[in-house]
Amino acid sequence: MRLAIVEWLDAVADCGWTESREVPKPARIWSAGWVVANTREHITLATSVDEGSEIVNATMTIPRGMVVSVTYLS
Repeated sequence: MRLAIVEWLDAVADCGWTESREVPKPARIWSAGWVVANTREHITLATSVDEGSEIVNATMTIPRGMVVSVTYLS
């Protein structure tokens, strides 16, 4: 597994009356972790991995359409 930083866009929601020109834009997020899956549809990061096995902890899957960039650190 390789360590990476993923830059991605997250949805933003609001409730209540808002001027249409003041609606929020998607939030730009940076997440770091071990890449445990990297497909055409998504990338999955884990915050922790067990040495010498395939056991991981605290995964997050980001749809590929939301990914801006992936920078590998190792």
